[in-house]
Amino acid sequence: ELWDWPRLLGHGGFMDRGGVDFSYSDLSEGDQLKELHWIDENYPAGFVDWHTYEHPQLGPVDIGGINTKYTRRNAPPGKWLEEEAEKCMMFALRHAAMLPRLSIAEAKATRVADTVYKVEAQVKNLGFMATYVTQIGVKIKVSKPVIAQIVLPEGVELVMGHEKADLGHLDGRSAKLLKPRVVGGEVIDRSRRNVEWVVKTASAEPVELLLEVKCPRAGTDRKTITLS
Repeated sequence: ELWDWPRLLGHGGFMDRGGVDFSYSDLSEGDQLKELHWIDENYPAGFVDWHTYEHPQLGPVDIGGINTKYTRRNAPPGKWLEEEAEKCMMFALRHAAMLPRLSIAEAKATRVADTVYKVEAQVKNLGFMATYVTQIGVKIKVSKPVIAQIVLPEGVELVMGHEKADLGHLDGRSAKLLKPRVVGGEVIDRSRRNVEWVVKTASAEPVELLLEVKCPRAGTDRKTITLS
């Protein structure tokens, strides 16, 4: 339950008050009065005055008491509901912000000969989690790798490299919480990877190339570069 009315009434946290064994029906008269005082001060509509009601089968009956739907079970409309909704929203946003997020951090094309260019890109995971999200996903082979692709327009041919390059998986910021993996005194950064291609154009006229990097669990990023 997101709405924790018993805590507001002074019954402590979930385990403090007995966990799943906690029951409103076991409250003392004094604790029940606390409920009514809270309702009076915060949500008067949470209590319905007792009154007679004509029941279709039972005839005249008395109904009333605490409106449990908007007190015990759920936050009352207004301030309390808004506060609960904001907490849920912030949790969802924080949770989403921890997911992996691919980015083409850098991309450039360098002329190495007439109409021949080396295209380089650095792919980075900007998220907190690795692109595989969980190790078990890798173990059972459901976490797909990061794929970098160069989209060749008409008149451009690939001289070196593969149109689609498998970059494996990229660590996220969470890897920095672990013990650094050190080789030769330098920390290995596995959150980024470089990829390159060599292409040849049919003429010296400027040509645009599209670079795309994607992973099912880490999203997609695209960048356009010009060969000139």
